[in-house]
Amino acid sequence: MGVPTQQPGLSGTKAVYPVDGQDDQKSLESMLNAGVRVFSLDFEPGNSKELAEDFKLLMAAKKETGSTTLATVLNIGEDFADEAQTFAFSHGVGYIAVPVSSEDDLMKVKGCNPRLRNARFLAKLPDGLPDDVALKIVAVADGLFFDSALDVSRDVTSACVNAGKPCVCTGTEGIIASEGRALLLEKKDNIEMTMASATQAINNLRQLSQKNVGPASSNNEKSAQIAEALNLAESSKLIVVLTETGDAVRKLAQFHPKTTIVAVSASTAVCGHLQLVRGVIPLQTGSMQSPQIAMETACKNAVDMGLGAVGDPVVAIIVLKEGIAGQAQMTVEKKQL
Repeated sequence: MGVPTQQPGLSGTKAVYPVDGQDDQKSLESMLNAGVRVFSLDFEPGNSKELAEDFKLLMAAKKETGSTTLATVLNIGEDFADEAQTFAFSHGVGYIAVPVSSEDDLMKVKGCNPRLRNARFLAKLPDGLPDDVALKIVAVADGLFFDSALDVSRDVTSACVNAGKPCVCTGTEGIIASEGRALLLEKKDNIEMTMASATQAINNLRQLSQKNVGPASSNNEKSAQIAEALNLAESSKLIVVLTETGDAVRKLAQFHPKTTIVAVSASTAVCGHLQLVRGVIPLQTGSMQSPQIAMETACKNAVDMGLGAVGDPVVAIIVLKEGIAGQAQMTVEKKQL
């Protein structure tokens, strides 16, 4: 199991910090220490060299703070052309936010480069797109990414959140937390103002996110094992899930449990993707060949991270053969940290 961070990332509503030329390693370390684990980079044609320097600073800050897995979002300004595809692949970008106007647009982007099969795609919708078109895009996207000034209806954002997909936008912390979205932090005139504003917003999210967990959509289908886990979670400190693909974690998160989900995976990509899922703290392990040992180690690390105390009740979920269609096997039990 990798060394856990001293300061766990945000476990409820997530914050996304936009990295740009204002930032230095110290500012990025401040954001990591505050609990941010998701960082966006704005891509424009010709700026890949500058973005590479920003990415290098982020990795240095990650190493200095002892953080484990991060999620990066490449925010595409225009077309997702070869330069952007090359940057996304070479830097292991987890999420790519792309402008699309239809379901077909998004499917073409998702299939444009087989080297990006591990990336997840967030749809950037144009202003005033009809809801019926937007909902079709949400159905095939891995989430949404937009400025709250755009005319995107609550029906569309709710559909995204209720599907367990991240919905990243600007806005006030109270609205963001109550509607289950992720907060895209805003840059100010200088780095000092940005740091002060971002830190305050993050502190507000910590206080608001657990108070404002709304009910899950009644349309979400619940398996017997998921129902059992959610029932046990009502009297538990944590839900600890061993997952190969993250699918079981996303299904759990759809139901907005008030209990924090600790997602344990050997995959760096899976842990990175789950950094943007509300209510989840990913924990990377070196191996899951022995699920019971991996679960015991994860519980110990959860205590080390301050997520619970020895003896606290937890829901332990082990998912085997998760990546094989129709063969996933889930076991659910109550145990102690």
